[in-house]
Amino acid sequence: MKKSLCSLLRLIFKSIKKNKETGSPQCKGSNGKAEETKNTHDKKNQNLKKLFAPGTYSEKSVQDNKKKITNKYEEMIKNDKKLIAKPEGASIIKPMELRLKYGICLSCRKELDVGDWCKGCEAKKFEQNFKNWTSEHPKIDQLIQESQLNATNGLDYSEWIDYREIEGLEYITEGRLCKIFKGIWTKGPKHRMDPKSNKWINVPNVTVALKEMGKGMNLDQFLREVQNHQKFLRDHESHVLRCFGITKSPGDDIEITKWLKDKDSRYKPNPNSYIMVMAWANDGNLLNYIENKAHDEKFTWYKRLEMLEVLSDALERIHSKNMVHKNLHCGNVLMDNKDIFQFPAICGLALCNQTEIPVGVISFIAPEHLNGNLKFTTASDIYSFGIIMWVICCCKLPYKEYKHDSLAVIMNVVNSPKISKDIPTTYANLMKRCWDDDSKKRPKASELRNIFLEWKKHYHSNNSEFLIAEEARLNRIKNPDLFDDVLSL
Repeated sequence: MKKSLCSLLRLIFKSIKKNKETGSPQCKGSNGKAEETKNTHDKKNQNLKKLFAPGTYSEKSVQDNKKKITNKYEEMIKNDKKLIAKPEGASIIKPMELRLKYGICLSCRKELDVGDWCKGCEAKKFEQNFKNWTSEHPKIDQLIQESQLNATNGLDYSEWIDYREIEGLEYITEGRLCKIFKGIWTKGPKHRMDPKSNKWINVPNVTVALKEMGKGMNLDQFLREVQNHQKFLRDHESHVLRCFGITKSPGDDIEITKWLKDKDSRYKPNPNSYIMVMAWANDGNLLNYIENKAHDEKFTWYKRLEMLEVLSDALERIHSKNMVHKNLHCGNVLMDNKDIFQFPAICGLALCNQTEIPVGVISFIAPEHLNGNLKFTTASDIYSFGIIMWVICCCKLPYKEYKHDSLAVIMNVVNSPKISKDIPTTYANLMKRCWDDDSKKRPKASELRNIFLEWKKHYHSNNSEFLIAEEARLNRIKNPDLFDDVLSL
């Protein structure tokens, strides 16, 4: 008859206790007996050393025994009702390895699926807190509540953030669809579970970006952008900008003025305006970033390939969700050298899945859309990505020699920017593929990512095009008078 795990543990305990009572020299009546016991222990230790000496057992033998022990454990607990008893609705028993990895919830005693997050308990806490807040708009309340009830960890849900939790608002910039501010979120997002109090600890005083709904955006478009960002909350390696939640500006100018860091600023949010609270990028957008990099010796070709690998992977993840960005340009690529886990990051998902033809930055829009009568596709994003490749290698915007109002006409003629002779040929050819007149011939984002990975892998090989280009770039920085800006290819 098979013993239960409890009886097995009792047997082990009794064995240990017996060894302590009979094996300890202090328990013996004489020095002779103690010496005899010591010798016996020494012999046992020698035998144990031989037993567990490296190479005594083959790796296959060790793995087989490990599997037998695991199977035995599983078989034993299945036959012990006390061990498998669990609250109604609890999940089926997981393999021992997973139980040991994630453990159980200290509140409900159910098995955890990941880390310290108990989906059932956290959903109850969220639901109990619903009565303590409102956005004053049912669609926004529903959006946030659904994300919280379905959260599977401490990062993949949205919050309603009271504007009083955000301090020191600073105006940054604005566009057709939004105004951008910077602020300090004093409460901050959840970080880890405190095992003593069984409560979550937040990261306080986090710098955040605040994206106010602009005049060119209605509430449905605003909510669509929030939903689009929510799709990537569970994908912590997506490099799509993280949205923490939504807040609402105060209802009167006096409160708004108190909210601002510069009380005299003429740039301020509108009263009762909904605002997305997002991760802050210290180095700004891609254009801000590269403007100071043209003569930076540390901005190597390897660094550029790293950036492009991450961005192509992010774009592939967007496309894998049947989304088309439609507005991919330097302003929607954010940089932060101090946070390589989140940046570079793609943002500006307001136009994703929008049916109407978007109006973006003309120099990044594929020529087939300039007459405004073709549907945007993933190939449209690839053309834009090719322009980003050009910006990253040339450290400037394309077509700067032309006036903005004539760009559409110019692009219909030249189709793509000129390519410097210092750019590696393989890189130049890949850009040309992204700009192909036939959109079906443009590469997929996944292919781009794989190419950048391969180039990185062989970057330090002999006669690497990128190493040669890097040497030429450094010479150009050190001896600017010896080089010109002749463009070719």
